[in-house]
Amino acid sequence: MIIQLVLVIVLLTEFSIAYSGIWKNESSKFTRNSSLTYITNDRLLKANGSWFGTSAQYSWNLSYSPYTVLCPSTSLIREANNELCAEEKNYVYERNKITSDAILELLSRNSLPGFNHKRFLSSQERPIKIAIAISGGGYRSMLIGAGMLSAFDIRNPASAKVLGGVLQASTYIGGISGGSWLVMSNLVNDFKPILSLDTFKMWDVEHQLLEGVPNFDPKTFQDKIQIQSSDGDCSKISQLESSKEYESTSFFKSLFNIFKKSSTNSDKAAAIKNQGVTKKTNKEDKEANSMIDKFLKSIFIKGTNSTNKTPIQKGSDQDSIKRVFEYYKELQIEVRDKRKAGFHISLTDYWGRALARRIFTNSARTPGATMTASTKLESFKSFQQPFPIICTVEKDPRFIESNLDSHLYEFTPYEFGSWDSYLRAFIPIKFLGTKLTNGKSTLRIGNSNMSKCISGFDNVGFLTGTSSSLFNHIFVYVYQLLMNIKSDTSLAIEKILKPFGLSSEFNSLVDPQLHPDYALYSPNPFYGYTNRENRGRSVSENKHLYLVDGGDDGQNIPFQPFLVSAREVDLIIALDVTADMFNYPNGTTLKRIKERYHNNASTIELPSFTLPERQEPKRGGYNFTGATTVKYAFPKVPTREQMIAQHLNERPIFLGCDLYDDYPDMTHNGDFRNFTTTTNSSQNSTRPASDPFFSKNDFLPPLIVFYSNGNYGYNANTSTFQLSYTKEETAAMIANGYNVATYSNSAYYAVCFSCAVLKRAFDRSNLNRSTPSQISHLPSPSICRRCFNDFCWKG
Repeated sequence: MIIQLVLVIVLLTEFSIAYSGIWKNESSKFTRNSSLTYITNDRLLKANGSWFGTSAQYSWNLSYSPYTVLCPSTSLIREANNELCAEEKNYVYERNKITSDAILELLSRNSLPGFNHKRFLSSQERPIKIAIAISGGGYRSMLIGAGMLSAFDIRNPASAKVLGGVLQASTYIGGISGGSWLVMSNLVNDFKPILSLDTFKMWDVEHQLLEGVPNFDPKTFQDKIQIQSSDGDCSKISQLESSKEYESTSFFKSLFNIFKKSSTNSDKAAAIKNQGVTKKTNKEDKEANSMIDKFLKSIFIKGTNSTNKTPIQKGSDQDSIKRVFEYYKELQIEVRDKRKAGFHISLTDYWGRALARRIFTNSARTPGATMTASTKLESFKSFQQPFPIICTVEKDPRFIESNLDSHLYEFTPYEFGSWDSYLRAFIPIKFLGTKLTNGKSTLRIGNSNMSKCISGFDNVGFLTGTSSSLFNHIFVYVYQLLMNIKSDTSLAIEKILKPFGLSSEFNSLVDPQLHPDYALYSPNPFYGYTNRENRGRSVSENKHLYLVDGGDDGQNIPFQPFLVSAREVDLIIALDVTADMFNYPNGTTLKRIKERYHNNASTIELPSFTLPERQEPKRGGYNFTGATTVKYAFPKVPTREQMIAQHLNERPIFLGCDLYDDYPDMTHNGDFRNFTTTTNSSQNSTRPASDPFFSKNDFLPPLIVFYSNGNYGYNANTSTFQLSYTKEETAAMIANGYNVATYSNSAYYAVCFSCAVLKRAFDRSNLNRSTPSQISHLPSPSICRRCFNDFCWKG
């Protein structure tokens, strides 16, 4: 076996470039590759291009390497200031012409008895905006989410009588980690129906997502692995509180610890033997060494599904190794173009290329496919798609931050940045990779006023991999494991991992902050950016930006983009596919998100809204005191204990139904910022806090329709680390997601969903009255009152 591994290492030597030698001299970043040229912006989508599809209307880039273009003369950084960029604003405006018709059709099919929805909607001064938010969870999340989109898609004949049309009625769609796979697949696959994706095999989920890495469930291992404690007793791994990181890192840390213990015992035994004393190897060490061998072979040799009981034939190891490392060689060849152009690379570059092979169409698997080029797809140009957003978390390796103060960023087809108060800024995504100081390119062209920018950095695989970089932990802990095991096998595999940025030279790099398990966005586009209103840890002093999995902080559902008042979202359809308990969600993600948005001591400005302060309701309406109350924009949520005891994770629930009772009051703790109220961004003004009356431009937080993944006809609690699915498993997971979304095809729930769509429009109508002292109350339809009683969670 060692001879075979050596042969593979020889295969890899042609592209084994030492990670520590990359980009040591930043000043030469754009001169090391003499083939780099700059082109004008009108050619941005054509450089190094290949025709896409059959229409030849635009092209993907062939190379993974970014390239130079001419910079605009203005600053590339846009101050957010509760405003959308012009491109998103235009897309949403055009998109809402489509969604408004789709909402009318949806309400016509699932009509509310005794209620004229057409008349009501025609009286509204703004369209209803729906956002779909899909959690992380690997393939499990992607497939369950695919079932939900199929249920919401009017193009699916089975959905036409229930919730078909919700997808067409949605303005936004967002994803984190595995959810981002679905969102980005939906984008680059040109908004094909889910059934079409399965029919034409645009997804390749039957093959291992990471070639050579078998399926496994960390929680299965946790029941079997025993860790030797300091007092010599063996105890099972404690069932730690579930979180986003738990499923990955706890298992690998535990595995690492037991292997390290074994290695230490082996070293001690060797030392005793050298002193002329023999010592019998104990049973635990033998079992541990056997486990090491099996684990390493399962990753680097077998290359088949772990559930496959077919024995490996004699002599098949060499073929397996060759196939596996030919696969990684292809990844390396693609990624090295970016490195040769002078850019840092990380494991996320390889991870993104692996993802592209499985979840994108054949044409979109081209190494140079970018987010910018995706905007030229026909479905996007015609505004048929919900506007896509994927999320990530920024980290500084020198600091430890929790869900309370983590830095949340988003990628859209047009921008990259954050709405939070530590930044409140965005950069055009097509210019990611440009070396900027306070928004201006430092790459001047001679003595002219012109400067160079970088394009092509926004690779769709790289962005998708960034939002789901949880899987990088696999490589890191395997590497740590190998570094602490003294064997020929581990040393050989360490050499194989070295080209991927994992080696003992890591600690001697010129910049000690570099970490291969982080997605590296270098140079930092916000370097030197100054904003006097920034709050929290600044990112403007860092030359590099380190991004990790969007659910790394435990906030595994992308609520953040849709709480932004500028987007005016009325309804968030949230799907939780997190692996909390037995690989099903139990409300832990909601708990983590609530902790952030209800934190009175937060160093980050939190989203809020203002209501007229009311007295007890009177006949015909509410009496108001003339004062206002400021509330957090995220509603109260059930505890994990309530989720289980009340079976809330077994059915859809509505969160935030009552604007007064379901949202906690914001306390200011002496911080005046908490009394800042927000309005419709298009008005570019803020209503004075002394004005007690509700304005049509005032922000109301979205109602949340919350779904938990569960068994709706199929055991859909597969591991996040199940890296392949058979056709039968794929179909069953998608069907289960369909049943989750429709509440098992419930006609009553379909009507209640229509009430949820209209809920904020009802609220806005109730509050938006011209009489100063009293607002007349517009009763919702009786069927909606019944629905809200059945599905609204009352904390």
